[in-house]
Order: sequence, then C-alpha cells, then structure tokens
Amino acid sequence: ASQNVFGVISDAATGVIFSLLHAFDSCEIKDSSKNLRVLWVRALLNYRNKIDDDIAQELLPKTTRGLVTSESGAKLLDPILKFAEWIEARTDFIDTSLENYLTSPACRDAETQTDLECNVVLFGAGYDTRALRYRHKHSEKIHFVEVDLPEVVDGKRKLYRKFQEENDPTWDFQGDGIDGAKHTLVPFDLNNCGGDDPTSLIETLRKEGK
Repeated sequence: ASQNVFGVISDAATGVIFSLLHAFDSCEIKDSSKNLRVLWVRALLNYRNKIDDDIAQELLPKTTRGLVTSESGAKLLDPILKFAEWIEARTDFIDTSLENYLTSPACRDAETQTDLECNVVLFGAGYDTRALRYRHKHSEKIHFVEVDLPEVVDGKRKLYRKFQEENDPTWDFQGDGIDGAKHTLVPFDLNNCGGDDPTSLIETLRKEGK
C-alpha cells in the first residue's frame, strides 16, 4: 500500500536527520529499508533499560551517538519509545528462541553437556546486533550466517571490522565465507529467488556459508 502525504513527509524528514547523524561516519553506512533507524532506536532502548543490547551504540558514529546515550539526548527522543514496543517484543522473542535452540540437543551434547558447533542463519539481518552479542557465548561455537542486500552486507562488514579494531581485537571475525570463520555475511536479494531465472538461496548458503 502507498503511504499518505504525512508518511512521505515524515520519511523524508527522518531521512535527512539520519544523513546528518552519519555525515562524518567513516563507514558511510546507508539506511537501507530503515535498518539504520532501528539501530538508533535499539541504542536508545538499551540506554533506557528496555532491552539488553550494549552493542547497538558501539555501531553508531562516536560524534553523534550521544543523542541516544546521554540523558539530555535521550529525553528528546523518549516520545518515540511508545512506538518501539514491537522492537522490544521482537528482541525478547528472538533472543529467547535462540537461547532455547542453543540449549537443545541440536547444539548441546545431552550426556556431557558440552556445547556443539551450531549454525544460526539470519535472513534480512539488517544491522541486527545478535552475532556480536553472542560472539563469546556457547563456547564460541556459533557460526552466524547473515543474509541481506549487497549494500547492507557491505555496510555491516565495515561496521564489524571497525568494532573489532576498537572493541575486541582478539575476535576472529572474517566475514568472507572463509573456512573456520565464526561469522559469514552473504549478499543476496531474496527477490532473485523468483522470476524466470531464479537463484537458489539454499545453494548460495551452501557455497557462501560453508
């Protein structure tokens, strides 16, 4: 369905605001499908103790992240929190589901209670922070495979490398489908699954995810 005039104006205005917030961002991240805006809201929700996500703020530009990580800045944006309940609910649901999976027989030896190697695939991952939040959990045996549009994957690879350099130099992120990598970023447009000459998502994951 098409947006009404208010929606169009609102999107245009917020687009300009987020462009300014990232004006001096060396990573040059693009706000594809409003994923970047969700990242800012997640940082605000964490600051207000609505969700547990201390990674979100680390992925934002240092020069402007104070807007959602300081009391003065957060007060300005608090009114939008009532519209962010779906982010809280989704975070709780997915995190709980992931924890249940990691403690299931598929990921933990029932006899020895030893953590097993496990794959976690995120479709339309956007700027989801889960791979970073879980990077040292489950005995570091989780292989995250994140699938999204090429421009989003490109931006996220830059953010991951920046996070590694600034926050966790020992983290072994590679992100290029290399054997042994704990995280793999797969550029893929799900729209390509259809049409006259479809591309197989499963085959792409087998090739890139290894």
